[in-house]
Amino acid sequence: MFTGIVQGLCPVISISEQPGLARLAVELGDLAEGVQRGASVAVNGTCLTVSDDDGAGVIYFDVIQE
Repeated sequence: MFTGIVQGLCPVISISEQPGLARLAVELGDLAEGVQRGASVAVNGTCLTVSDDDGAGVIYFDVIQE
């Protein structure tokens, strides 16, 4: 169960789907500062691993099938 502190509400700005994979782009704005590839970020209570960032506050997560 996620018991961390909510730091903000951020929009999912795109979802691109491929077979067995979805890539989420989330606009973190200032919250993205210092977040690096490989970091874990709780998204709606689910820990996702940062797969990329655009350097301007958008962070990408790859969500794969089991």
